[in-house]
Amino acid sequence: MQSLPASERALAAADGQVHKGFLTVWTVPTHGKSGRLKQSVTKIALGPEGGRAAALESLPLDQLHPLPANSIPQLDRPSLETALTTDIPQALHRDLEYRGELAEGAWYSSRLIALLLL
Repeated sequence: MQSLPASERALAAADGQVHKGFLTVWTVPTHGKSGRLKQSVTKIALGPEGGRAAALESLPLDQLHPLPANSIPQLDRPSLETALTTDIPQALHRDLEYRGELAEGAWYSSRLIALLLL
């Protein structure tokens, strides 16, 4: 994946509605205290102001379609970098705690598998 050009690692998408923000999809293996492994896929979305965007997370992925290359919105790279390295990992951690997947002694790793600009 690292050898792919950026245009093939991210997708600008739409579902016919006006949305602002981006949606990330993560694979998250969680290891329990007793060695139990649980694999999950988690969506985390942020709106234009950097806050969590539950409405974007609930969008059905099968209804999204790629935007033509000439209509891709401008990307604020510093904001996106901050979101991907700080804001979203924190939101992902809180989400795992809320769902009860981080019991005492549990640990996890996460890997970004999709980034959709909406």
